[in-house]
Amino acid sequence: MPDTISLPSRLIYLEDLATTPTPGTQDTNVPVAGYGPATLTRIYFGSTFPVINETPSGVIDTNNVTFTLAYSPVSNTLALYYNGVRQHSGVDYTLAGNTITFSSPPVTGSWLVADYQH
Repeated sequence: MPDTISLPSRLIYLEDLATTPTPGTQDTNVPVAGYGPATLTRIYFGSTFPVINETPSGVIDTNNVTFTLAYSPVSNTLALYYNGVRQHSGVDYTLAGNTITFSSPPVTGSWLVADYQH
């Protein structure tokens, strides 16, 4: 079930859809269980969704160069940080689907953070 926020005579819900509907579509006087007639407003995030501060999975051991993201980023949306320093695609790492391959392995004790759209 979508997340809901109830307001007087108005129900707003956020919907995660595979298709891209018209943002802000409204249906009026929809009977909503427990609320009575209400104006129903769908709020869509568009066709992509943000991922912020994800820690890619993989072992940071000064040997491993391969890390995995939860989702495949939309082209040119990945911002990858190694110990807080932004890395450059094609120089510091490559991306294939949701797999990151570093040019040099991150050293033990380091941390990785990724921001992207999927």
